[in-house]
Amino acid sequence: MDNDDKLILQNKTDELVNQILAEDDVNKVKDLTHLFNVACVKKDIIRVKTLDNLYDTVISKVAERFEKRPDEFSNSDLISYLQVFNLLLFLIMI
Repeated sequence: MDNDDKLILQNKTDELVNQILAEDDVNKVKDLTHLFNVACVKKDIIRVKTLDNLYDTVISKVAERFEKRPDEFSNSDLISYLQVFNLLLFLIMI
């Protein structure tokens, strides 16, 4: 999914919010709320996929650096690096 698709999805959720707020019919509000929830789930899926790709990239880079220059990094350096990265991912997910 590219940035245009993400923007379309964001615009869709914004539009649904406006429609929900303007609607007085309870059944239509329920239908619009369901569509809004589906759009939010799709956005969450994109976020998780983005974070998964980021995590894979960081792990690959750490492994590559360690293989090419093992004397520059201690095991504690690598563990600390991964702990900080995992903490950042956790904070992003909150």
